[in-house]
Amino acid sequence: MNIWMKKIYLLITTGVIYLIGQYLAGSWITASFCQQYFENGKFYCNSPYLDMGLIFITVGEVLAVTAVLLFFANERGFYTWWRMSRWYLPISIVSIFFFAQTLYLPLSGLIAPESLIWLFGSVYILVTFSIVLWGFFSTSRVQRSLK
Repeated sequence: MNIWMKKIYLLITTGVIYLIGQYLAGSWITASFCQQYFENGKFYCNSPYLDMGLIFITVGEVLAVTAVLLFFANERGFYTWWRMSRWYLPISIVSIFFFAQTLYLPLSGLIAPESLIWLFGSVYILVTFSIVLWGFFSTSRVQRSLK
């Protein structure tokens, strides 16, 4: 499979994850499980899956930024990112499940899963950015040495 096809599939997957989160959060009022109520002149959705939807939305946003960064990666950078992701994502998922709603901070209380996803996701985005830069500069250095 072509490297560009893999990048496009990753972008499509992030869009699907984000849309699932929007649906579960009740952003679309026509959702079947959305219990509508009217308050202060506005319609609101009391979705029983709101927390799960917010988690999917946050994951979709983090992966979308990562997918856009990967469009600038060369083949070597993409496969380096792929090897890193095979280790980083499972470790971060287990950490989020372990620490969410159990880690208590004195000034802020329990940590929400969305906050942990943003924390691990920010590190993930920075590592992806550094891999893309490293791949770009290492390729240009090799090309300069060949001339």
